[in-house]
Amino acid sequence: MKGRRKGERHPVYATGKETVLGRIRIREHFAFVTPEEPLPNGEREIYVPREGTAGAMDGDLVRVSLFPRRRGVGGLVEEVVERAKEIVYGTLDRRGRRWVLCAATPTIPFRVQGMAFGVKESEVRSGMRAALRITKYPEGDEGGEGFLEKIFGPAGDPEVELTMSREVRSVPKEFPEAVLEAASRAGKARTIPGRSRRKDLRGLEVFTIDPVDARDFDDALSLEERSSGWRVGIHIADVASYVKEGDPIDQEAYDRATSVYLPGEVIPMLPESLSNGICSLVEGEDRAVVSVLVEFDPDGNPAGFSHCRSVIRSRRRFTYEEVDEILERGEGEFARELELLKWIAQRLYERRMERGAVDFEMPERKPILGLDGKVLRVQSVARTWSHRLVEELMILANEYVARCLEKAGRGIYRVHETPDARKVFQLRRLAKAFGKRIRGGSLQRIVDAFRGTPAQPVVELMVLRSMMEARYSAENLGHYGLASEAYAHFTSPIRRYPDLVVHRLLFKERCRRDLEETAEHCSRREREAVEAERDALEIKLLEYSRTRLGQQCQGVIDGLNREGIFLILDFGARGFLSLDEFEDGPFTFRRMPPTLLARRSGRRLSIGDPLDVVVAAVDIENRRLVLARPGRKGGRSSGGGRRGVRGEGAGLGGRNAHGKKKGGRGDRTGIEEGARRRGKGETGGGKGKRKSKKGSRKKKRKTIKRRRTRRR
Repeated sequence: MKGRRKGERHPVYATGKETVLGRIRIREHFAFVTPEEPLPNGEREIYVPREGTAGAMDGDLVRVSLFPRRRGVGGLVEEVVERAKEIVYGTLDRRGRRWVLCAATPTIPFRVQGMAFGVKESEVRSGMRAALRITKYPEGDEGGEGFLEKIFGPAGDPEVELTMSREVRSVPKEFPEAVLEAASRAGKARTIPGRSRRKDLRGLEVFTIDPVDARDFDDALSLEERSSGWRVGIHIADVASYVKEGDPIDQEAYDRATSVYLPGEVIPMLPESLSNGICSLVEGEDRAVVSVLVEFDPDGNPAGFSHCRSVIRSRRRFTYEEVDEILERGEGEFARELELLKWIAQRLYERRMERGAVDFEMPERKPILGLDGKVLRVQSVARTWSHRLVEELMILANEYVARCLEKAGRGIYRVHETPDARKVFQLRRLAKAFGKRIRGGSLQRIVDAFRGTPAQPVVELMVLRSMMEARYSAENLGHYGLASEAYAHFTSPIRRYPDLVVHRLLFKERCRRDLEETAEHCSRREREAVEAERDALEIKLLEYSRTRLGQQCQGVIDGLNREGIFLILDFGARGFLSLDEFEDGPFTFRRMPPTLLARRSGRRLSIGDPLDVVVAAVDIENRRLVLARPGRKGGRSSGGGRRGVRGEGAGLGGRNAHGKKKGGRGDRTGIEEGARRRGKGETGGGKGKRKSKKGSRKKKRKTIKRRRTRRR
């Protein structure tokens, strides 16, 4: 944003708009409000100092008064318009004669008024994870009150943490009895709905490609050779023929909006009699599908599209590993079809990249669990051409369906807006500081500039976090990450509710629900599911880290500040290493490029540098992993604070580096909102003279900042 001349009014006030409505996201030292309507100057977020939240809790709808800041727009919460939560989750603590619940999200502790029915007072102990139903919300500096509704168990126990994490994000495991009964009746149907009106495609050589542990199969592929080229069939489970709008199954699917994929388990959107049964494209069974048929010319260019309801029978269920082996050897079942589909996918990928799409190669970290639920090892799953083959064809089908919806004038689109220009500028500035000059073009140029270097995975994550979050909308706003003018989610109706709605709209079936309201609801539920998946993965990686205590491993620096460095370890966990662990300090911190320089030895620590470390301490309750240098037993860093692990260092920060945004096969950009914490790493050492001076300076800066805020 350009600077203002002296005396010129801030753009926010140009229309006299001095208060706005928005949802607040509480962080440890500050908060952000996302306005319901864009601000006149294009700002998408409002910074709120911690003392200006006025008792608002995470997710509340608030009214904010605005004030200009050096960077962006600041605000103070004037009133809480709507509360987002009736229940708060956290850890019990005894303070004198009273019990309080310290919430998991930063807020003033809640006083426990009493126990709800079913909670025994003998179960209430300090350090227990619990849920409290709110009777009085926080106001200003005064905490809230409520009744204990549930005790989960001791904080720090992995199973307790996983259970509470699911409840916090409203991820129910069990289905209501009425829904199970309705699904069971639908799952026992012996005839395919509307079979006489469907196109019979059972003669095609159809096959599925999925992970080895997949339980539901919602897409299949086929290829036919023709004189004019090829016809590729993209066949998607016809869930809409079994789940009608307004019935109990549909209402439950709407409430859940998405399946949730946790380590070792799947919490489905639909009951298993549908998701793993009658709707799943299992091998050797007739199934109802919606087929998108694409004609390709001899050069691999799409020459024509059509869609229809049809019946197929899958001839083979492939895993990704099996397809990779066939493609590598050039022989095996369906070898020719797979080779041709790979060639077509390569052509589609090349054209998409020429349009300006952004593509990442970040491997997925997948914990492998034993029968007891413990992590045996962490497997790195790389994207190969077996994955890309499916992805490119699903993207093609999603784009075609989105164009159909646009012509019809009604749809739910998967949209991804252009990233903030300042964030892109910062990325280019960082690349320049590392000797890579990036001029114009898409963010893919930044990714390509670091491809093959040690910093590649870190830079890819930085680019990912600089982008806007993909979401659903009833208005077609395009998809920046995929460089698509129109894009919709159509290919996974078993696990995503928007896909189910798109199927209904594609065949002009009645949709009574407001589409924009549905899009907002599904976007919100998707974010909650992603948070639950990320938190569960973090807990499992920390649980696995306990088995590596005292062991040496290698990490890559993905963030740093004046107190220490953040590393992504070779098994996916993210930890903090205090600068006290280095004997050649003190270090000078440089912001651009983010670097720590040892004054005595000249040692330089930068983003992307590999470093050998030792796992020193693991705290699952506070999601904390503390690292030490090899050979320094009992180093100071074993006392590192929570902020040191989860806070933001220069370059990267906030969210755990292993967090993966699931957007489905048609949305592999994995857009996610990066956290903006600026917490400092805590060394946990003694309170020496130097540290107390530093703390004093920090306190003075906070006081000055508070006074300036009040004057504004």
